[in-house]
Amino acid sequence: MKPKSLLRIVACFMSASLLVSEIRAQEAPASLPKVAEVVASPVAAKVEVAAKIETSACSTACCTPCFSALGLNGGERVNVYGLVDQGFTYNSRLPHDKQNFGRLFDDRANDYRFNQAVVGFERCVDHDACRLDWGFKAEFMYGSDARFTHSLGFMDNVTRADVQPEINELYAVVHLPGLTRRGMDLKVGQFIPEMGAERIFALDNPLYSHSYIFNGAILFHYTGAHLNVHVTPQFDVHAAVVTGVNTGTFDDNNNAPAWNFGFNWKSEKERFRLAGAVHTGPENPSSNEFVFGIRRRARNIFALTATADVNDNLTAVTDFHLSQDHGFQVEAYGVAQYFVYKLNCRTSLVMRLEIFRDDDGFFIGQFAENDDLIDLERGDFANLDPRTVSGGAATYTSLTLGVNQKIRNNLIIRPEVRWDWSAGGTAPFIDSTRNNQFTIGIDAIWKF
Repeated sequence: MKPKSLLRIVACFMSASLLVSEIRAQEAPASLPKVAEVVASPVAAKVEVAAKIETSACSTACCTPCFSALGLNGGERVNVYGLVDQGFTYNSRLPHDKQNFGRLFDDRANDYRFNQAVVGFERCVDHDACRLDWGFKAEFMYGSDARFTHSLGFMDNVTRADVQPEINELYAVVHLPGLTRRGMDLKVGQFIPEMGAERIFALDNPLYSHSYIFNGAILFHYTGAHLNVHVTPQFDVHAAVVTGVNTGTFDDNNNAPAWNFGFNWKSEKERFRLAGAVHTGPENPSSNEFVFGIRRRARNIFALTATADVNDNLTAVTDFHLSQDHGFQVEAYGVAQYFVYKLNCRTSLVMRLEIFRDDDGFFIGQFAENDDLIDLERGDFANLDPRTVSGGAATYTSLTLGVNQKIRNNLIIRPEVRWDWSAGGTAPFIDSTRNNQFTIGIDAIWKF
């Protein structure tokens, strides 16, 4: 497909649901969350306990008791949710190009970001039903984050402004009984892949800034069909056939399908969870044989996320990643380790330590103009801002320390400090002059 991001091109990778829902005693469900709610959302699952933060709706595999500002969630199980997220990131070295290298949603140095205003509607599916059941999800976003999340051919030409509209998810799902005791779920439309430990939706993440895995190697959207089979109460397997990485229905630039296969597992008491997935398929254009001399070659992405509730207050999450593109002959791999510790029902502490290797300077970079990333995904290199650069072949290390503080039931603030280093003789930070940077970030999330 059109060279999907020369700099971050395998926008390929992991995004796992990261649930962060507030569970009040009077609203608590009679049973624990089911399989994929926790497995697909490892980091935020702990923030749910630690910070008591309410989040959106249903897991793709199992329903949660969703909140609804409009009181629609009764017998019809229709839920309305949303948030407004705004933030600021201070870079101590005051780069002249105004860039926090290697970042996406917090990419502008010493500048305010209207990150996202989100509203979503969905009908939860009863996954334990011994009969047919149906549901849907429509989640809309407007903000600066949308500059980086568009699928090709799907709202990617609406505007070049700093804040942009986006459709995060738009799909229908049907529960099919039979085959196994809990049946299976078929989802069709645009949806977020079940890969990785971080997500687009702000409350699905325990920190304001994102990992290199998320920023450089994750896939944000799929368009196609996804089948999830509930093999046992503790084990699900899933498969999807899609148009490709961040590719919409109307602009598949090689007209060839891509595939995703994975699983979700949890222990009997849900203290341990494991989620794995593989993506494979061609992502480079087949119609232009002269784009770096590349025709259709497969891109392979491997994700594995392990979660352990060490005790009632501490959860550890380990996120593994490997991306290979056999067309561009590039590779990246990394691991991010999270610890989330609950101090009380309103406050939790978060640490993320990450090492990410970009073997060929292909996945990590900075995008100075609002449309530079989507232009690269389209294969348009003619009008890039000169400040849009790669970091070269390098190993990146980052340490982030943050706090999730619930001020009111519908207001959360998340201050953080972050150190980044690069090894390998490169100097990608601070106007491409240094091998390290220090930032202080904070965002405020109002939810409904």
